Amino acid sequence: MSQKLPSTSLVVENVIHGRDDDKETIFKWLTSEIDSHNQLSIFSIVGMGGVGKTTLAEHVYNDSRMEEANFDIKAWV
Repeated sequence: MSQKLPSTSLVVENVIHGRDDDKETIFKWLTSEIDSHNQLSIFSIVGMGGVGKTTLAEHVYNDSRMEEANFDIKAWV
């Protein structure tokens, strides 16, 4: 009898291939020094299902450099 492994949205790899430029673009946008504290900013990651949008967002969120960024609140939903 074969067993099906449970699926999860947790990232188990430390490296994602082919998304370094995208990750850097998002990281730089999030940590830029633009004075927009009173304005809501949105960065959309769009694409077909299964192309790695959530994985990319999670890798940016968990990047060690994000600890150095001065965010009042950091949350993952």
